Amino acid sequence: MPERPLHTEVVSQQELSTTAITKSTAKYLALGFLNVLLLPMMAQLLFPTDVVGPFPFPPTRNTLREFEKRLTQASGLQQYFQPRVQAFLTKTGRFGNEKVTVGKNGWLYYTPGLQYLFGRPVLEPQVLAARDKSMVDKDGVTDPHPNPLPALQQLADDCRKWGIHLIVVPVPDKAQFVPDPLGTSGQLQNPDFDKFAASLEARGAEVVRIKRENYTGQFLKQDTHWTPTLMDEVAKQLADRAAKWLTPSDVVPKFQMEKRTVSNFGDLVDLLKLPRSQQLYPPEQVVIEQVQDTASTAADVLLLGDSFSLIYSSNLLNWGESAGLGEHLALHLNRQVDRIAVNGSAATGVRQELLRAAAEGRLTQKKVIIYEFTIRDLASGDWRPIPLMDPPKLELPVLPQVIVKPSPPMKTDPLIVQGTIEFLSPPIDPANASYKEALQFGKVRITVVESGKYTDRYVIVVFRAMEDRKLLVGGQHRQGDSVHLQLVPLSQTSAEIRSMQRSDETTDYDLTPMFVVKELL
Repeated sequence: MPERPLHTEVVSQQELSTTAITKSTAKYLALGFLNVLLLPMMAQLLFPTDVVGPFPFPPTRNTLREFEKRLTQASGLQQYFQPRVQAFLTKTGRFGNEKVTVGKNGWLYYTPGLQYLFGRPVLEPQVLAARDKSMVDKDGVTDPHPNPLPALQQLADDCRKWGIHLIVVPVPDKAQFVPDPLGTSGQLQNPDFDKFAASLEARGAEVVRIKRENYTGQFLKQDTHWTPTLMDEVAKQLADRAAKWLTPSDVVPKFQMEKRTVSNFGDLVDLLKLPRSQQLYPPEQVVIEQVQDTASTAADVLLLGDSFSLIYSSNLLNWGESAGLGEHLALHLNRQVDRIAVNGSAATGVRQELLRAAAEGRLTQKKVIIYEFTIRDLASGDWRPIPLMDPPKLELPVLPQVIVKPSPPMKTDPLIVQGTIEFLSPPIDPANASYKEALQFGKVRITVVESGKYTDRYVIVVFRAMEDRKLLVGGQHRQGDSVHLQLVPLSQTSAEIRSMQRSDETTDYDLTPMFVVKELL
């Protein structure tokens, strides 16, 4: 009878028991192991580590996560080697990272967008439960809302109460228009999109389906955003839809267009984290059409949007100014358009600003709200329901539209306060942020008003937390910190600051957000 072969584990144990390690081999192995542990720490001493700050005490899951992110950001070895290794992998094997997928012929794609297209149905209960857990564990969100339907259904209902027609514009992912460099084809879409759209249309909202066969434009090769051509074509369609709900204006502006050539690296090149001297992806060039004096808070059309609205409108994104979706929408409507747009915050941030605008009386003359957001936000956004207040009971007279040029901010006495941070929204991780600049909202209990007038006990403060992917002093605060701040209303800051990506989990919408101009000693 033949012998049964020994189990693999038994053979391994027998081989291990007969393995001999000499003293010299053991010494070299131990020294090598110690070098792996000690050399990175010694090398790190050559780099500044002020961004790390003290070790959190008492340590909690959130504070340890923040400390780990700060430690990673301060790693000089990572800053040196990661871009060079990434450049080698991208050049030799078209490897991307968790944010960027590398296509053929120099095309780059945003990975979260592909996850929306090729992933499971976004409204499936198991998918929503998994996203809820990920938002808490990975992103530090304290009250996550992964399901977009409750928030958008609420907005549709509120717009009906105000007598405002809501047009919802989910901007497609690049792969839906340019799938060939990925080795795929067809009109790609998440299985739940039609269900999502039908749910909103049942509430009276209008959902715009931007399909490739209806447009001639495309997307930028190295960027997540659309070309000026596609943006203008969408603006014209939106103008045609909005015009059906508007009355002719007594004052008709005559907007003038001016063409300008703009050159820039795409945001996906930045997210690849290649060396600054990289030559794999040269700058991309586009021609934009600028339109001046198109914005007015008194306009009867309001555009809510994100970076797709801002890319050619705000210098913050380095693709030009005064040539974005809002400007071209006004051009095709031949009337001024009000706007609220925030980079990376269309899911919740712009609706927070919409509520504040309603409290200021800014919605009383609105007839149409156009809500633009990137379609991938249906699978990755935090959709906190934010009900609007009821409209005024008294009928306000409908005033004829007038051409209003933006006026400079009113000069006010500086507001200087001392207090304690009682709440702070989760910090934005510089390593994973989609944009280079960011704001962080918090709530401060005031102990002393040194200068200016302020009567509330609490104030919502807005720190400029990140610049060029580097944490600023404002981005390193913690709950319980004592602060000494000079403040101005966020509404009086520049359009670039107001449109920055933000982390805002504050819910005190009756308080005016105040921007931190300076932190005092």
